[in-house]
Amino acid sequence: MPYSTYAKNLKLAALPNTVYISLHDDDPSTTGANEISGGTPAYARQAIVIAAPSNGVRSWSGTITLDVASGTTVKYIGHWDAATSGNWLGNDPVARSVLFQAQGEYKLTAFDIDDNCTAS
Repeated sequence: MPYSTYAKNLKLAALPNTVYISLHDDDPSTTGANEISGGTPAYARQAIVIAAPSNGVRSWSGTITLDVASGTTVKYIGHWDAATSGNWLGNDPVARSVLFQAQGEYKLTAFDIDDNCTAS
């Protein structure tokens, strides 16, 4: 039996309001493995504030920019509760893997986290 919208909102309300976005060059699994690093300027997680749950979704829109080192392929976006270390919340594959031939920037402009705690 599917959860009601009310129950979905309760589940999503347990997530922190501030989520730190990470980039990964391979499957992060259930731990946040394969987070990228390096570059000049250096890669670092970026904070976003997700909206309160509504209709079984927590949304975010805006623009964040993450620095990516040369030779890095971005395959997944991760979610953490801290800028460094912290607790792993989950991840999603990017729509299309991106290989950075030179130092560059990955821009994220919006996503939704649903009741399964996956972004879309």
